[in-house]
Amino acid sequence: MPQLIGSEPPPQTPAARANPEDDVRDSGRASRSGDRALARRANESKEEPGRAGDPPLLRERGEPDDDRAALERLVRAAEPLDAEAQRLLAARYARGRGVPMDEQAATALYELAAKNGNAKAQFMLALRLAEGRGASQDEQAAAGWYTRAAVQGHAEAQCNLGVMYEQGRGVKEDAGKAVGMYKRAAEQELAEAQCNLAHMYVKGNGVPKDDFEATKWFARSAAGGCPEAQLLFGLRCSIGNGVPKDWCEAAKWWLCAAEQGDPLAGLCLACFVVDAVSERPPKERRKLLDLLTRAAEGGQATAQFVLALLHELARGTPKDECMAAVWYTCAAEQGHDRAQLYLARMHEEGRGVPKNESVAAGWYARAAEQRCATAQFRLSLMAEAGRGIPKDDSMAVELLTRSAEQGHSEAQFRLAEKHHRDDTVPQDPVEAYFWSTLAADGRHADAQRLRDQLAPIMTEEQVALAERVVDLFKARPGPSGQS
Repeated sequence: MPQLIGSEPPPQTPAARANPEDDVRDSGRASRSGDRALARRANESKEEPGRAGDPPLLRERGEPDDDRAALERLVRAAEPLDAEAQRLLAARYARGRGVPMDEQAATALYELAAKNGNAKAQFMLALRLAEGRGASQDEQAAAGWYTRAAVQGHAEAQCNLGVMYEQGRGVKEDAGKAVGMYKRAAEQELAEAQCNLAHMYVKGNGVPKDDFEATKWFARSAAGGCPEAQLLFGLRCSIGNGVPKDWCEAAKWWLCAAEQGDPLAGLCLACFVVDAVSERPPKERRKLLDLLTRAAEGGQATAQFVLALLHELARGTPKDECMAAVWYTCAAEQGHDRAQLYLARMHEEGRGVPKNESVAAGWYARAAEQRCATAQFRLSLMAEAGRGIPKDDSMAVELLTRSAEQGHSEAQFRLAEKHHRDDTVPQDPVEAYFWSTLAADGRHADAQRLRDQLAPIMTEEQVALAERVVDLFKARPGPSGQS
């Protein structure tokens, strides 16, 4: 489902988004998954996203961002009908730059500027009304302001209005009008609108189904920097859907998306490329390895991780655990959690590097801090045994619980066993039954046996309570599964 441009990303989004209230990049960027890299580039270049080379008015007037005299001039300019000054002052109140942060004042100033015809202010006012920021949520009014900005050619407003027509938010659902808005924004090279338009062609929503058109717009959106489009266009390249089948082209786009923090792109590289590289003809294999090597040498963490996997598993290249350890280290030092996990295992087992459990524990700890369930589990074993770190039963149980809560079936089973017959935690048949049930659902070989042992020694009320807690646990929002 597409998001409104400038809206906040979901909590699981790992990378920071540009704030849509910034007077340097007020229009923000978003797509169904969020255009993190474009926002980042906009921040670095101080350009309005989607408007390369167009510096902000504050800089055109020679006013430093936080200069008190500049702020005073801005306030004076905002008093008459200077809509742009009103918009810029609104952005300062929204960010708390030179003035106290005040959402209501920001919305009021955006409304003044919007009524004076400023398209950027109309866009920001619509966004705030859609989200209920500084004013009561009113999607119908938001759609009205998006419409006024869209009429003036504001690409992000056109895209957001398309989203509202597609989803029936504040307006009557109309896929045809959504397509029209997406097309107008897409023709202005707004990557998110291009991606949204491609999805409409994929689904045949508002337009006839057309894989060729979908591929064309995914390609243009990918070239414009939208990570979701890069991921999906890469998938099309990998299977030859609308374009010639080309694993190297697929890998190139997945690397682009992964560099912007798209986790699925990294997964595609780690799974599909690693599995496919051995089956490729020698010329294509060399091309793919050269692509990964250049990206890895250029500091791309996902490329470093995938290259390490290829060396460790002898896929498309001779087995070389020393070289694998080198590339895992490069990626791990950049914060790549899977690289940290695999590097820790190599230090723990003495593969490719000298065996060193203390170093292994350090890498497990860094991956565990990033919520890597397997790292949490491995570190809990080391804390329990006093390997590489001092023995610490309470730390071991805490790590085991954190891993189990993320769906790690072995952690769930060990935690069940502890609650059944271990003195490091309170004996509790309900807890033991709860964790063994979850582990059994995760296909742990011994969990069903443990649960069957527990049931006869529990009361009906205890079993019912444990099963109720299992249902509540499964229904909770948040990540699950092993990582």
